[in-house]
Amino acid sequence: MKKVFHVSKKVTKFSIYLGLIIFVLVLILDLNIKYFKNLIEEKLSVSTGLETRVENLSIGYDFDSINIQAMKITLLDESRFPSAEISNINLELTYENLFKESAKFGTLAIDTLKINLPKKINSDGKKPKKDLSKFLSSLGLFQKISIEQTLISSKKEHEIGEINFVSSSDEIDFYVNKYPLDLIYENSHNVSFDVKGKLSLKNMGTNEVVIPLYITTEDFKIDGELQTNSSRLKFSGDIDQVDAKKSLKYFPQDPSKATLIENFGNAIMSGYLKDSKILFEKNLLTDEVINNKFDSEVFFKGLSFANKQVLVENYNGGITLNPEKLQLKGKGSLFEKDFFINVDIPDNPLDGKMVMVNFSDINSGFQGAANYLENENWEMNFSVGKGFFGNLTIPKSDELVPVVIIENLVVPDGKSSSIDINPEDIPAVTVIAKKIKVGENELPKFELQLMPSGKILRVSYLKLSDYKVDNNPIRFNGAWLDKNKTIINANLKGENLKGLLTAMGIDKKIQGGKYDFDIRLYCNCAPWEVKLDSISGEILGNVEEGIFTDQDPSIGRIFSLLNIDSISRRLRLNVDDLVSKGFAYDTIKGRAVVNDKKINIDFLNVDSTSNHIKVKGHSNLESRSYELEAYVRPEIADSVPVATYLAGGGLAGLGVWLADKTIFDGDLINKLIDKVVEIKYSITGPWANPEIKAETKFL
Repeated sequence: MKKVFHVSKKVTKFSIYLGLIIFVLVLILDLNIKYFKNLIEEKLSVSTGLETRVENLSIGYDFDSINIQAMKITLLDESRFPSAEISNINLELTYENLFKESAKFGTLAIDTLKINLPKKINSDGKKPKKDLSKFLSSLGLFQKISIEQTLISSKKEHEIGEINFVSSSDEIDFYVNKYPLDLIYENSHNVSFDVKGKLSLKNMGTNEVVIPLYITTEDFKIDGELQTNSSRLKFSGDIDQVDAKKSLKYFPQDPSKATLIENFGNAIMSGYLKDSKILFEKNLLTDEVINNKFDSEVFFKGLSFANKQVLVENYNGGITLNPEKLQLKGKGSLFEKDFFINVDIPDNPLDGKMVMVNFSDINSGFQGAANYLENENWEMNFSVGKGFFGNLTIPKSDELVPVVIIENLVVPDGKSSSIDINPEDIPAVTVIAKKIKVGENELPKFELQLMPSGKILRVSYLKLSDYKVDNNPIRFNGAWLDKNKTIINANLKGENLKGLLTAMGIDKKIQGGKYDFDIRLYCNCAPWEVKLDSISGEILGNVEEGIFTDQDPSIGRIFSLLNIDSISRRLRLNVDDLVSKGFAYDTIKGRAVVNDKKINIDFLNVDSTSNHIKVKGHSNLESRSYELEAYVRPEIADSVPVATYLAGGGLAGLGVWLADKTIFDGDLINKLIDKVVEIKYSITGPWANPEIKAETKFL
């Protein structure tokens, strides 16, 4: 019994001792956890200026080191807003680090660092101040810091890759992986870059921190410097060279200019930016961007516009980007001519002008200005010296061939020859022209489409807008073969000659007339130099079944007043087509050659039921006058009236006719008619009032 009691007493003592030991250990551990928790909170609060809370701290002991883990550390600003949240922290430190005042903590590993950018501002409109030098100094508390993932939350959440800090006695080397450009300014390309830097700890107490930075992207490298304090951040850097096309994705991507930047990127064929300078400055209290400037030399081997039809080559200049505008200044070759070309893209467009371009020909004095509008149209004005000017509009179009509207173009006499341009310089384009004046002559409204083919510029069509037949504009085509050779062709077909003449501004008293004209004209000149004295070519025509009335003061008068009605009466011809309405015809066929300001009529044959007319001669286009000869031969179906006329009438004529029928089978009178009944007329004088004279007498 005593033995049992003695054993029980020993067990009780052991339990008490064990409990005391456990209690002491728990007490020690609890005190250590509280000690380390308070130590970490105190040091982080002092270094960051933010209230620090450590949650779920645990400690592990080794022979010569301590491992401290925490599930979460939260840093709160003055308004209790969680500025930073650190998750899954692992800190390793030696006992020596722990008890030495100047010793560093050791290695700090963090799974996730979340930084919440403050949204609340003070009553003065500014965000709470932070002593940034203290925060940066806090990084020196650790020998090494590695952050697996960093999240920065503002309007949206941005993810940064791995961040590492390695510190020595007086400096910190750091590396930031995949820093998003969106954190500097709005960028829709999700561009990121890697940053290397070195932070000196010697001057941290001055509040002004200067950090050399080396930034690397997939396209270029930046040698830069970051200057910062509690209220301001400033970065400046240099880029040696970058591909021009690739550089665009790093520019601020304003949604309103996204299409514009995309189009400009598509226009760049090749080129680069060189010796670029970057300056970015931001107020940390208000988030205001104080400065955001980019300067660079630029070289474009080629810029193509208008579906690659307009090409600017070897453009050299400079580019400047600031909060107000993007500006490009330099010179390049356009249509094999050297131009100064300056481009301004304002941040806040005035009058809807999103892009403004000023250009001037270095040699000829040609200069102009073009504006790209919010409705995606281009408008342009230009001038060449004194009195030579005009306006252009290039409307937005999905057509493969762009449209250009030319208005108020004035080309003084003698100035057109000074235009130094070749057929191959003109791109594929549809031109709509209004109010075009060359010298004293105002051209009619027209529309034409130009299609280049090697060194030949084809005119697919030329429509005279104000000259319509059956509501369809008159159409021509042609080509500009070289600098001094132009061809104009037209094939005009229709059912109403009056409609064609009316459409061309020729008001003639005619009726009907199915027509088919083939016009082929040439000029040893540029298209804008076409004049009457420079045109040559031929005109073929065929007109069927119409009437020239005797009220017509020109063309109709030539036919209806050739004394045909008199001939008919004297020969006693019974013709239905010669009535008071004028001269009716079955067909008109002819060929005319245009040369030296004249239309030379090779042949013009007019056939009707009762007459044949042949016309030769020329019409002077400059003096608007005729020099023609007309030969008229009546069609006689019955020889009796002619025999009667030849014999003086009555029974004698009838006897001649009977004798011819009986003895000569009618051949005698037919031969006489061929020789006698053809009357020659001369037609001279002005178009409006020609003089018509009969030069052949009846036998």
